[in-house]
Amino acid sequence: PRFDPYSYVLAGRPWTTFEWLFQVISYLAYAGAGAGGLAALRVAVLACAFLLIFRLAGAGFWAGVLSSLAALLIRDYFVSRPQIYDYLLLAAYLTILDPCRDKPSRRAWLLPGLQVLWVNLHGGAALLGAGLVALKAATSWQSRKQEAVGPWLVMSGACLAAMLCNPHGAGIFTHAYATLAFPGQEAINEWQRAASLLSWQGACLALGAMAAVWSWKSEPHLALSAMALGVMGWLQIRHLSLAVLAATPLIARLLERLRPVRVDRRSALGAVAAIAASSALFIHYRLAYLENVGAGLEDLPDQAVRYLDDNNVSGRMFHSYDMGGYLIWKTWPRRQVFVDGRNVEYGPKFIHDAANWARPEVWARLDARWRFDYALIGNSAGYVAAVLDASPRW
Repeated sequence: PRFDPYSYVLAGRPWTTFEWLFQVISYLAYAGAGAGGLAALRVAVLACAFLLIFRLAGAGFWAGVLSSLAALLIRDYFVSRPQIYDYLLLAAYLTILDPCRDKPSRRAWLLPGLQVLWVNLHGGAALLGAGLVALKAATSWQSRKQEAVGPWLVMSGACLAAMLCNPHGAGIFTHAYATLAFPGQEAINEWQRAASLLSWQGACLALGAMAAVWSWKSEPHLALSAMALGVMGWLQIRHLSLAVLAATPLIARLLERLRPVRVDRRSALGAVAAIAASSALFIHYRLAYLENVGAGLEDLPDQAVRYLDDNNVSGRMFHSYDMGGYLIWKTWPRRQVFVDGRNVEYGPKFIHDAANWARPEVWARLDARWRFDYALIGNSAGYVAAVLDASPRW
């Protein structure tokens, strides 16, 4: 759709469906096999991505250990969102670009075609593909291979032009800019900076940066790609998984040079033991986290929605920002949502208010404007519904 049918706030405004192909593929998987179909699709995409990373890392002992460790570290990002295709296409681009030491190879000219696929799967995220090609031109210039700079710049331009092949044309660029420049990002967790260099995110980024510096002369493009994605991951944690993926083959190759391990039965058992130990630590940490918070990662209002349907509750629904996508899937078209994750369409002021609705003055403003008829309030560390208790209308 080109106009929004899901939210009574947007009420038919233009909508840039920048990830339409991902939505179609996901729908087909869900229609064919339900939630299991979505899970199988996700596993297949991620398995292909990590197979490419493993091969790019050398397909040896260190490649196996580090690829497995990388999967454990970024497991929280393995959800049915278009980002999983970013991982696959990042791995594919690096795999195609890595063997090219001078001018583009024949296989490299597949990249503009992959760019068309990427832009329809995840919109402006495809700029990453064109950027990886442009970094190839930069490393050619740095290596004084002047004759290769022009062809790589031409290919980078071809990748950018290929991005016009989507239902919104050049509008995909303006939408990407609006997303990146969105002033309300501080209220959204995945757009925030990494916690610190002392966190596991910071440790990963620091290790990737050190490997990039060490490998600059031998692996200039892979090193520069890892550094660029590391900066992106530091500035916004939603890119951290991409930084980990790009750094994995770089670190594995470095370790293979510094401490090569012959692949035999003993080394294979050692790799399995290392993977098992890291998996056990991860599971222990995860279980401790779940025990501390007292609930699973998802807090979906299944029973609340069932209650609303059984009792024919209707009208304008209020809910928190994080419930929007679920409620569209679960209740549309019989219900329209108040807010969801399409930040650009709603605008920064509205998103700021929606994220801070539990403040009395914000709730009063929102309720006066939209005249909510009922509210879904999710579980949280504190009792956020107090703002409704104090409201005369509620």
